[in-house]
Amino acid sequence: MTWETTTTTRARGIVLASALMAVTLLTACTSGTATSSPAATTTKASATASTTTAPPLTGTPLPAVGTPAANPATATTLGQRCGVGGDAPLLTLTSTDGSKVAAANIGTGGTVALYFHQNEDSLCGWAQFATLAAQHGVHGLLIDFCGFGQSTCTPAVTADPAAQVALAVDWAKANGATRITLVGASMGGSIALAYAAKVKSDAVVDISGPYAWKSVPDAVTSATPLTQPLLIAAATADSDVSPELLQAAVEASASTHKVFLKAASGHGWQLLSDGAAPGTLSAIGARALQWINGDYAG
Repeated sequence: MTWETTTTTRARGIVLASALMAVTLLTACTSGTATSSPAATTTKASATASTTTAPPLTGTPLPAVGTPAANPATATTLGQRCGVGGDAPLLTLTSTDGSKVAAANIGTGGTVALYFHQNEDSLCGWAQFATLAAQHGVHGLLIDFCGFGQSTCTPAVTADPAAQVALAVDWAKANGATRITLVGASMGGSIALAYAAKVKSDAVVDISGPYAWKSVPDAVTSATPLTQPLLIAAATADSDVSPELLQAAVEASASTHKVFLKAASGHGWQLLSDGAAPGTLSAIGARALQWINGDYAG
């Protein structure tokens, strides 16, 4: 491959997991959900108590988003393509069968976040958060999944999200990664959770990943063998993702560090910004950034 630069009870968990039979595959995972305000309250899956203490960086101004290029295909930087991200270069990850996964490389260093986008969207949805994260020491790789954005893939690779995740992980390792966190929103969250164990990432951040998404394993199946730190966030009002079952997935995980964060409403990367203070990082966004950097306190 090549890269081109251009304690809740056990019984409750069992009851919730049994709802697998009633869960249908979800297709409503777009960025068009109404904006909402993430609540600061977080609930640890391994404890009965909650905390309302806002993590560091909560309220940090998010980078401004400008006007992207009229034709994304002509862009050579993240800023040109997405309106935010400055001169971060666009890349192409090429698989052995010739599939080309469009990507962007922002920041430097060994702490790497691999960003996976929502359905019916592209890597641009992560550009604002990834730009802020790069300012706080996170080297980010954003990708367009096959069938989205600027990626052009064979049918085999398009049907194999695990291969696309592995392509991103291989790039990170070849470019000096010492720590890799899979970070996904909505569809991307489900994919991050599903393949974290397989690619042996160092941590997982799943923002509003549906409990069951198309051909990937459901959240409990994916989370149960995980020993990596696991953060899942979802809005209690988000019926598209089955938040109660996502919390059960966190509880089922074998990880020592695991947390389920609740928001009042919103979906996907909407949870990363503070609806009560537009243009600033929410408590969930700040906690996600901590997680990426290997800080699991709070």
